[in-house]
Amino acid sequence: YEFIRLHAMGGIGRIWLAHDKMLDRNVALKDLRPELGKDRGLSARFLQEARITGQLDHPGIIPVYELARRPGCGEPFYTMRFVSGRTLSKAARDYHDSRISARTTNFDLLELLNAFVTVCKTIAFAHSRGIVHRDLKGHNVVLGDFGEVVVLDWGLAKQISEHDSDVQESVDLDQDFMRSSNSNFTIPGQALGTPAYMAPEQAAGHLKRINHLTDVYGLGAILYEILTGRPPFSGSDSNEVLHKIQHEDITPPSHIWSEVPMPLDVACMRALAKDPENRFASANEFAKAVEQWQEIERERAQLALEASESLYHSLVETIPMNVWRKDEEHRFTFANSGFCQATHRTLDQLLGRTDFDLFPRALAEKYRRDDEQVVATGQTFDAIEQHQTADGNKLYVRVIKVPIRNADNTIVGTQGIFWDVSARQCLEEA
Repeated sequence: YEFIRLHAMGGIGRIWLAHDKMLDRNVALKDLRPELGKDRGLSARFLQEARITGQLDHPGIIPVYELARRPGCGEPFYTMRFVSGRTLSKAARDYHDSRISARTTNFDLLELLNAFVTVCKTIAFAHSRGIVHRDLKGHNVVLGDFGEVVVLDWGLAKQISEHDSDVQESVDLDQDFMRSSNSNFTIPGQALGTPAYMAPEQAAGHLKRINHLTDVYGLGAILYEILTGRPPFSGSDSNEVLHKIQHEDITPPSHIWSEVPMPLDVACMRALAKDPENRFASANEFAKAVEQWQEIERERAQLALEASESLYHSLVETIPMNVWRKDEEHRFTFANSGFCQATHRTLDQLLGRTDFDLFPRALAEKYRRDDEQVVATGQTFDAIEQHQTADGNKLYVRVIKVPIRNADNTIVGTQGIFWDVSARQCLEEA
């Protein structure tokens, strides 16, 4: 392996971007931080992380390619698929920064919620294999540049059935570390996990009470961050955060951002219940609660769209103009009765057709160029066109074309109107 650059630094490990010379591909290579390499307990935990990750064959978990030791020093390392992207924490912060500056849409939130549901199902898969993650947080979820949603860092993962298999779980907390102000960093001691996202049973160090419901709390903390842009608790140091987790109530997301949908607010607070028995019974159940809200919102949006379309159609039938719409492939997707009469075709005969099916080739090519200009520039096309009727008279029509945009502000077609302005044009010429 050829080391390219240091990509990230964690609680006990480092991740490098490296090049696999044998297979000629870039990989992520993880090894222990040099100052921790002599710690047998942390080395054992590092090996356990590699083996557990390697056992979890799921699209939401990075596949492990190789577990080996460096020649000479014998330090362990393992290689994985390298995923380029941003963390879910970064995506949530970016969303709320944009929301505050009024540069977001509800679609941005839906993308984050879709990623969250994927994380829930990934964790549900791990639970089905008897493994709990124990360090769930937005920083350990990567949103890839090509749609991947990957749960990282299984260094604190545990086989639920193996009560005594954990490494160094009775070690006292490092007091210097605990005085650190960074509560988003993983603590490698008795209170296993990351303070800002810890469940109360983790914060109290009750290791025997940690199970899949602890991960449900971690998922709740991730959803909280999506809805508010910050973790459930914060403080001047980790000790303060751990105390708040055990003894203080969480401020509901809707109290931080008033537009948080109530079903999501309720679901988030249920997942973050201090008593594990009051949380969702599984990660899948939590995912379904979010999906149910998404489906209700989808149906509501569909009804609103249908009502809007109905109003649109009724309006365009009352105006003395010819109206049509085309998709990005220049196929007609709508025409009012005026346009149908002008082209001597029914709506069924128009839908799915192009200008080349309706008009002489030279005229169709002109219309295509005009449409492409609107799509390319995003600007309105406005012109008066001259035609000749069958009886030899001049016909002038005014044509206006505008771009059609989707929720992402991407142009997905054109809409146009035209009407007869012959009388006015002839008067002006006279």
